[in-house]
Amino acid sequence: MASNPADYANVTTLGACQAPNPTQTDIRVTLIKTKVFFIFTHLVGNAFLVSHRHNTVQSTKHFTILSFSFLSSSTPPWQASSTFLPTLAHRVLSAIEDECDASDFQIRVFEPKDYPAVKRLFIDGIMENVTPAFKEALLHPVNLAVLAGIAALTYALPGHLRWLGFVVATAWIAAVYWCCHMFYAIYVNDKLASEMKDIEKHFLSLPGNCYWVAEHKKLKVIGGMVAVKSCAGASKKEMGDEDTAESCEMFRMIVDRQYRRHGLGVRLTQTVLDFAQEHEYKTCILGTSKAQKAAQKLYLKVGFQLIKTYTPDIKRFISVLTGAKELYFEKQL
Repeated sequence: MASNPADYANVTTLGACQAPNPTQTDIRVTLIKTKVFFIFTHLVGNAFLVSHRHNTVQSTKHFTILSFSFLSSSTPPWQASSTFLPTLAHRVLSAIEDECDASDFQIRVFEPKDYPAVKRLFIDGIMENVTPAFKEALLHPVNLAVLAGIAALTYALPGHLRWLGFVVATAWIAAVYWCCHMFYAIYVNDKLASEMKDIEKHFLSLPGNCYWVAEHKKLKVIGGMVAVKSCAGASKKEMGDEDTAESCEMFRMIVDRQYRRHGLGVRLTQTVLDFAQEHEYKTCILGTSKAQKAAQKLYLKVGFQLIKTYTPDIKRFISVLTGAKELYFEKQL
């Protein structure tokens, strides 16, 4: 029996452009997968929000709205998840950041119950500078010269020995990172064993000193801290010709990463400056490392001026490999 060309064309068109009608089983499986996907993403999102100590009521609302808007689209969830999850995470984080503001925090004097949170914030706030310091150290002339020399020697080696050059270069880069880590780790350990071990004794026992924390009004978590101390008795190396009795130094200006870029750092700094004026200090100084770019911008923003840069008193090989520098800023009150 001869086939009709028109019938063949219809069959071809149907096969190329139309999908077979789904059965009730297919629809049921699709609904089950959709529900499972929704429950999974909802639980993961809420767990993320809770673990980061944010306002879970408002943030969960954002997450729920976004999830329902996704499920109402025509694209199956198991096909769109590769783009949905990153987008959802970005939008939830943006919503969280928008909800947080410096006015949500009260700045108060340190209390003994704050010590665990203050200690964690101090360690995290200092040690997060290791990576920026490492990136800067790799561009230090000493390290660039060494790596260039290693590259030249590697090129001169026979082909079967060039792997030695890569090993040596990797070892040198690892040594640079270790030195950057030790630069901050030594500082942290030294402070935890001295003034941070007894904050009340070192910062609250004298009227010219103080230590503040920024506590979230609703969540009751510590989002930042700062301290000030009289420079009376400070070494001439640090103060130069300044009258130490009329100067104070700002310490421990740290804001938790998740609460930055909302003006909390400015509020903490202004708290110190107001305190300094009340106690009739003439000058406020502070020190920071070269790698702390954001802190330097903040200090310049509130009126501090860079007065000197010097090499910290650390082991020689750490100083050479890291190119570490301490920057001192000053503000006339």
